[in-house]
Amino acid sequence: MALAKPSGIFISMKFIITAHPEKDNAQKTKSEMERWLKEESHEVVSQNEDADLVIVLGGDGFVMHNIAKFSQRDIPCLGINAGNVGFLTSGNILEWREILKKVLGGNYKIEKRIGLELELDGKKFGPFANDVYLKHPTSMGSFNVKIDSENIYKNLNSDGFIVSTPTGSTGYNVSAGGPIIQPGIFSLVLTPICPVHLNIRSLVINPDSEIEIEFLGSRNSDPVYLVADGQTVDEISDKNRKIIIRRHPKKLLFAVLDNHHFYKALQDKKGLMK
Repeated sequence: MALAKPSGIFISMKFIITAHPEKDNAQKTKSEMERWLKEESHEVVSQNEDADLVIVLGGDGFVMHNIAKFSQRDIPCLGINAGNVGFLTSGNILEWREILKKVLGGNYKIEKRIGLELELDGKKFGPFANDVYLKHPTSMGSFNVKIDSENIYKNLNSDGFIVSTPTGSTGYNVSAGGPIIQPGIFSLVLTPICPVHLNIRSLVINPDSEIEIEFLGSRNSDPVYLVADGQTVDEISDKNRKIIIRRHPKKLLFAVLDNHHFYKALQDKKGLMK
């Protein structure tokens, strides 16, 4: 982590820069950024080496992927938006020099956030930064849900369920009617997707809880999709397969500029009323 530098003392930093492979502006900026940092006497290393910070050039999905990847190696990531929304980023790609000058001046902080671990048939996956959800592609399915082995929903008909981190609460979760959770609040959110019962609401859950979801089947026998951070993990068609979601033991390391404000980002990028 970069620290504020005493006057007159130079501290070299070591960076990894990763750019979305399908975004030309990100690839071009990556090359410019590497040259600029080397001219400023800082080091740019390959992705399999240790570093002080990873600079991620891309949209929110690419940022999430890299944060999950590098947090396992205890390297924080700072996102710079080369996509559309850029809710998880610290600025636009056109401002990259100003952003890096702030980083080199120590004007950023590391936020430790919750990630998710998915266990399917005894095999563990993760960490995931945003959410894990189970969703029927065409119609409703029937589900059992337990929290810490206690039955919460039995034979509930819905399109599926979302388990979200606070970071991911502003994504699919809020679109499905779930609450927005500040990133610093350690909790999990369980949100049913279009349940048939009007009195079913999201649950904000202790971060140490374990959520088990069981798919009981659907009218047309189609499978449900198990998706984690936007990527399909499996199609679930067999009944009684054990799907468990819990907090991942590794915290996710988000690097953000000191002037980053959560509610302002909600207003500017998510349309929260001012």
